Amino acid sequence: MGIDAGGADGGPSDGGSGVDATVDASAAPDGGGADGGACAAPLTRCGGACVDVMTDVNACGGCGRVCEAPIGGSPRCASGTCETECPAGQTDCGGTCRTTSEACSAGVGACARAGVTVCSPTGTSCGATPGTPQAETCNGIDDDCDGQIDEGHRAVFRETTYTQLSTHHSPCNGSTERWGRNCFAASHRACAAFSACVQSGFGPVENNLDYAPTVCAEASVRNLTYAQLAAQHPPCDGSFPNGTASADCNAAIHRWCRANGFVTGWGPVENAAPNVAVACSARAEVINTTFAVLASHHPACDGTNERWGPSCHAAIHRFCNARGRRGGFGPLENSGGSATVGCVLD
Repeated sequence: MGIDAGGADGGPSDGGSGVDATVDASAAPDGGGADGGACAAPLTRCGGACVDVMTDVNACGGCGRVCEAPIGGSPRCASGTCETECPAGQTDCGGTCRTTSEACSAGVGACARAGVTVCSPTGTSCGATPGTPQAETCNGIDDDCDGQIDEGHRAVFRETTYTQLSTHHSPCNGSTERWGRNCFAASHRACAAFSACVQSGFGPVENNLDYAPTVCAEASVRNLTYAQLAAQHPPCDGSFPNGTASADCNAAIHRWCRANGFVTGWGPVENAAPNVAVACSARAEVINTTFAVLASHHPACDGTNERWGPSCHAAIHRFCNARGRRGGFGPLENSGGSATVGCVLD
């Protein structure tokens, strides 16, 4: 059985590790398990098929990650990345990476997505209605003409319940598990199904009875092995108790994502050792704080009673809320009275 967070707000744990020692085939990185079992390496099960997420344009970097085709060309997936993907702060416009701050002229301007050109605030149109800013929606277009795309939709706090989460992964039902690896997978799957603007999520960030809210955020889901994570931090090796969900794996995931060009990451969002999936984020801030500060948001997260677990997850979420963010996760690193956390940006 996983951790029962107890408490009305993600209260103290029961002193256990929070990790379910039972291997759950349905927690495979593809969410498959029950519909055909694991695929032979390097393939991943997506729905009813085994695919190579490093080369398949319909599952590039993760199930459901579809590559768009550049104008006049065909979509391609190389090393888990769509060829049309651009560096942070830029978007693809017919095969050319551009920023949304570029001025418009003669109907050509900043680009929001492949094949769709919209003008920046200095131009003549924005969104679907020329000259009229619109309310920003999750559609890949700068509707409100502020030079940003889908802002306000790339990190979302959701009032989720265990009843809802269990439909995405049944062990996260508030009874079998309230917080731990199965609920991490359920939160990830629920967020991935929620909106095109988010690809993953974490939680529950609080819990009370059937209340289990989550935070969904823009992310790149990467399928790895525990050997890759252990190379970043040896205790995260896929073995019980530290391998599947732990402070050690928080650190390993954070370090792996940073080493691969992201700000940080969370997870595991899926796991069936030796395979594991993590969510890396370029839209997050990493903050060095202390357990004393976190304990001011939730007393149980004081570095003594708890350093990692549901109480600290609630404390970090509240800490990030106080900074004007939708939520946060961690600790990503911890030593003595120090704790490093991640807050998602919208």
